[in-house]
Amino acid sequence: MTTTTPIDSLVPAAETILVDTGPHCDQRLYATTGRHRPTDDTIEAAWNMRALSGISRVADITSLDRLGIPVFNTYRTTAAPGNLTVTCGKGRTRKAALVSALMEAYERYCGEQQGRLGTVLTMAQARERFPEVLDPRDLVLDTRTDWEPGIPLEWIPTRDLVSGAVVQVPADAVFTPYPTRGARLFAHHSDGLASGNCLAEATLHALYELIERDSRSFGEVLRLGHRVALDSLPPDLQLLARIFEVAGISVALFAFRSSLEITSFFALGDDRLAENPMLVNAGAGCHLNPAVGVSRALTELAQSRLSVISGAREDFSTRYRNRREETYQAAHERAVHWSRGWQQIGFDEIPNHSDDDLQADLRTVRRSLLSAGLRRILVADLTLAGPPGSLPSVGGCLPCVAKVIVPGLEFAANEPSRIGSRFYKQARGVRPT
Repeated sequence: MTTTTPIDSLVPAAETILVDTGPHCDQRLYATTGRHRPTDDTIEAAWNMRALSGISRVADITSLDRLGIPVFNTYRTTAAPGNLTVTCGKGRTRKAALVSALMEAYERYCGEQQGRLGTVLTMAQARERFPEVLDPRDLVLDTRTDWEPGIPLEWIPTRDLVSGAVVQVPADAVFTPYPTRGARLFAHHSDGLASGNCLAEATLHALYELIERDSRSFGEVLRLGHRVALDSLPPDLQLLARIFEVAGISVALFAFRSSLEITSFFALGDDRLAENPMLVNAGAGCHLNPAVGVSRALTELAQSRLSVISGAREDFSTRYRNRREETYQAAHERAVHWSRGWQQIGFDEIPNHSDDDLQADLRTVRRSLLSAGLRRILVADLTLAGPPGSLPSVGGCLPCVAKVIVPGLEFAANEPSRIGSRFYKQARGVRPT
């Protein structure tokens, strides 16, 4: 039976994110792992959440592909209707891929509404009741939405990391899947949902994902960016890219940047041996440190391939519907055509804005968003840890999950029916190719 959780529990204290990184978090580890705790400790903490998350099976699917880049699947048989029961994790080591898969499953569990009910009001009623209410139209609505200002929505409190205020936002922007107590604003999506060893880490990971989606909207759709010479990469990343080439998979790497001063990377792979249109794949990654961003893009490319090869995810048929109806030659030619004409740059031309410190990097990302005219960074703490004392923890620390919403960021690459004003303004100034 679903229980009701006090909705105010979703509002984190601003200092929890911007000052306190939680117990047992080591700033020195961030430089090498992107996490505040040793990988083994993170795996143990995430492993302890299996029963709560509903994970019934964890599978190493690496050997299904000839690449050998580690990828794991987790299976959640108790996922809410409309949510994925299969989640993936990737990494350059088996441990990194395992922790990625476990944390992905836990954040998917926490992202479900789970009895956390808000207040159903029209926007006018919400503004009368609450000090701060976000206009849903600031969220880049799906063009197919039937919502208008007089239609009630369910409102959920979040914390604004810019002003510190508690801001009410539509529940549709917080929970995935959202069962709809009011009008539907978007298709189901998990953009901005992320986990970490502390709430600050989860928030930063969520921001990177949102910035990657935004950058891809300008890069993939409007072709704004550069192609990155693979032979200019650091030696370890050249070796990672070489794994694809040796396996007969051509790789093209691109650097995208919108009005934000943070680079996202896009790796496009074409399997010349399989000649399968569904194995013309891509991966993306974002980080203030460009080396981390490239690594994430390349390992996600490997994960994308294994999502096709394993065929386990429920969204497989939807994501690849058009690919099934075309030939490999058509998919290959489209990829070749799209990859032409980009100005090429070297990896060393891309600035590294990371200070290898979680709090410093979080503040850098916040400054970048503000400089681009994005005035709100809204965070909901979706962490679900079960009854007090019911779960084992490592050093008193359990994973945290954040849902981050930045009104004004774009989603056109993943959701063509969501086009915002920043995209429209940029598109008017771009010559069609």
